[in-house]
Formats: sequence, C-alpha cells, structure tokens
Amino acid sequence: MKVIHKISPVLILAGYFYVLYEGYFLCQFGGVRYHGQKMAVGAAVMAVGFLFWLITRKKAKEQQAGKKQYLWIAELVAAGAATIICGAAVIRTAIPYNGALSWKIYEWRRINDESSSKDNSDTNKEENEPEIFNGTETETETKTSGNIRNSDTWEFNAEDGDMYYFINDITGYRLNVVDAACGSRLL
Repeated sequence: MKVIHKISPVLILAGYFYVLYEGYFLCQFGGVRYHGQKMAVGAAVMAVGFLFWLITRKKAKEQQAGKKQYLWIAELVAAGAATIICGAAVIRTAIPYNGALSWKIYEWRRINDESSSKDNSDTNKEENEPEIFNGTETETETKTSGNIRNSDTWEFNAEDGDMYYFINDITGYRLNVVDAACGSRLL
C-alpha cells in the first residue's frame, strides 16, 4: 500500500502534464477527435491516480505520522510551472496566425459580426452604397451638383456632407458619408 500511495501523485501529475501537452497541440494544430482522445487518456490516468490516493491515504497517514512531506511542495511547484508554461503556449496560439485556435477565434468573431450585420443590413445598404442619378434631378441634387459636374474625382459638398461624382451631365453618383462624426470619411 505504501508503494501505491507514493505512485498515485506521480500518476496524477503525469496525467495532468499529458492533458496540458495535448491541450496545447489541440490549440496549435486543431484535431479535436485526435487530441481529444489523447486528453481523455490523460484524464483517465489522473482519475486512476486520484482513486489510488483516496484508497491508500488513511494507511499512509498512520505510517507517515512524524515525517515531513517536502514531496508535496515539489509536486505543486511542478504542476504550477507546467500550467504556466502550457498556458502561455496556448495563449500564444490564440494570437492571429499562430495556430488553429487563432483561426477558430477569427471564425467565431466573423460569424458573430455577420449575424449582427444581418440585423442592420437594410440600414447599412442605404447608408453606405452610392446612389445613382439618371436624368431626373431633384432640387437638392440640382442645387449641390451644379458646381461639380464633369469632375474627375469625388467631390465633397459641405452643405449636406455627401460626396458626389458625375460621369456626365445626366448620370452621377452620390455617396452619403456616415463616418463624418468619427472624424474620418470612408468611401
């Protein structure tokens, strides 16, 4: 029983280290099925070690009543160091282009952004797409576009905050600038 009690913390630590190791490779390269099965093996080794420790702890306490246990401190330091090292490696894989985890995070953010933009798709189309004028001009377009007809570039109109570009005297584009309040004008 004494030998089993000494082996059980080693099994727990070995299983823990293996789970951390495979977790890092899962984050770095992906492959949930492959690395997930290996992580399950490591978790099973940890569980067996913990079960052995629970079974043998009463008898071991009686035998080691006067002995100091420096081994526990060493085991805790080793587990802490492994956690910090593997945790830093996993965080590194989350940085863009450093691993499969970064691509998963990018995918989750893109899906989240797409779902939120679908809710506002009608307003975004109206605000961000240039309007096409064909022949008929309203009073506003006539008033603002008189001085910028036949221009080679987009022209800014300070009266309404829009950008105009005319191909000829009849056809032109108006772009409603929506980022003006933020200090930038994106086309």
